[in-house]
Amino acid sequence: GYPMSFAYAHDVLVEGLYPENDANTDAVHLLDLERVVAAYPFNVNFSVGNVLEIASAASRYETITCFSVTKWIHVNGGDAALRALFDWVFVSLAPGGVFIVEPQTWESYRPSKLSAAQRTTVATLTIRPEHFATLLLETVGFAEMRVLYDPSTAGPHAKG
Repeated sequence: GYPMSFAYAHDVLVEGLYPENDANTDAVHLLDLERVVAAYPFNVNFSVGNVLEIASAASRYETITCFSVTKWIHVNGGDAALRALFDWVFVSLAPGGVFIVEPQTWESYRPSKLSAAQRTTVATLTIRPEHFATLLLETVGFAEMRVLYDPSTAGPHAKG
C-alpha cells in the first residue's frame, strides 16, 4: 500500500525505508516510521470527505485537489455549495498553494443520471463549468489559472 508502493515505484531512497527480508523466514520487518515520517512522501496526507464538514479553519494546505467532484457538489448543493467550496479552498491554501480542479462539462449534468431533487437543483444553477475560471479569478480571488487538460479539445475519446 501507499506510501511503501510510492517508494518502490519512484525509487525514493530513505535510510531504513525498505524492509529487510529475513532469508531464513521470509519475514518482513516493520519500518521504524518515526525515522521516516518527516521525509517526503511521508508528509503527504490524503483526506476523503466533505471539506466543509471535516476541515479545520486553521488548516493550510500546499495543494488541494478536486477530481470529478465539482458536478456532484453543484447538483446536490447548488451554486451556493460550489461557491462555498471555492471560497474554502482559497482561504485554506497556504501562500503559493495550488488548487487542482477537474470540472465536469455541462453536458455531463444530464438529467437521466440525476435524482429528481438533483434535477430541481440543476434547473436553478446559474454557474456553469465554463464559468469556473472567471469565478475563481474575478470573484473568489485566485491570482492565475493554467489549463492542464481540456477535454473539449482531446478528441473523440474525451470523457465529460
